[in-house]
Amino acid sequence: MHKEFIEHGLKFNIGQVVTHKANKFELVVTEIDAGYDAPYYERIICKYWHPTKEQYVEDKFYPTELEP
Repeated sequence: MHKEFIEHGLKFNIGQVVTHKANKFELVVTEIDAGYDAPYYERIICKYWHPTKEQYVEDKFYPTELEP
């Protein structure tokens, strides 16, 4: 597990609050998952409040889906 991720000029740290570009949810980076095929070798795992499910969920995102 990495504590920091930098690719395409985007930088993410564990514990950082980020925003999902499409739906404007605020998420907290909980982990960086590696080992995927190109073009994005890692996924940013974030925890956030899901309004429809009314609970916290964790999900994986491409780095370009998030705004640091």
